[in-house]
Amino acid sequence: MPHKILLSLCRDDSDESVLEAAKTIAKTTQSEITLLYANPEGVTSSDRDDLNKVNQALQEAEINTGQPVLVKGDELDEAIRTLKERAFNLVIMAVADEGDRDAARKINIKLIRKTEVPVWEVKPGSSAVIDRVLCPVDFSEHSERALKNAIALTSLFNSELQVLSVYEPPKSTSVFIKEGKDDFKDEHQELLDSFLKNIDFNKVQRNIKLRSGQPTEEIIAEAKDFNANLLIMGSAGRSGIHRKAIGSTTEKIITDSPCSVIVLREQDIFEA
Repeated sequence: MPHKILLSLCRDDSDESVLEAAKTIAKTTQSEITLLYANPEGVTSSDRDDLNKVNQALQEAEINTGQPVLVKGDELDEAIRTLKERAFNLVIMAVADEGDRDAARKINIKLIRKTEVPVWEVKPGSSAVIDRVLCPVDFSEHSERALKNAIALTSLFNSELQVLSVYEPPKSTSVFIKEGKDDFKDEHQELLDSFLKNIDFNKVQRNIKLRSGQPTEEIIAEAKDFNANLLIMGSAGRSGIHRKAIGSTTEKIITDSPCSVIVLREQDIFEA
């Protein structure tokens, strides 16, 4: 179970979605939430009062809370510093209001690059319900970690899990290569079956799906088709969607995904 969650607030309308997501998982897993708010221009008594109100509301909802972090400084720097000083199992980040959304997302992407702690980016206006979880896999150890965490999450929430694997058909005008496309699909299916063979799904309701095309585009398309409310993926793998580690591929999935996204690197959300 995750024991400690760091929740970074923007102090705007986006906080409503991120707070609901945090409360949902904290209640289910009996985790502790620590609030973080950093402002490079300095903090005011109003900031402190508002943060204390949020912290008090969490306690009234019977959620354990850590000492809030309210500091003057850069949000990214303060998040990294806090993660180094204290042990957390999960970081939950908001995406700010429309005007600041690009800047906020860049902070989230940089945080994913710089920490091994799983990062959950919550889409503005997203539902706190976790009942349809999408997990793309590419057979790397990082996607295996993501899948095992997705299974644990869907088991906790009695959710439906969609496991997705995407293969890129060979691009060629050769008649021989075109005729071998079915063989290529069959080989990929065999790799997927082998990858899943030793995975314990813990009786969760799941579907296994294979799509053909450009991985990033197909993952986003499947998130829409499946109507997922959470996408869980690994990063820094060796191939497929993780080929560029936490680079443009991951960034595009996070940016264009219709649902909230959790990215895992070296650390699990859920203890074995």
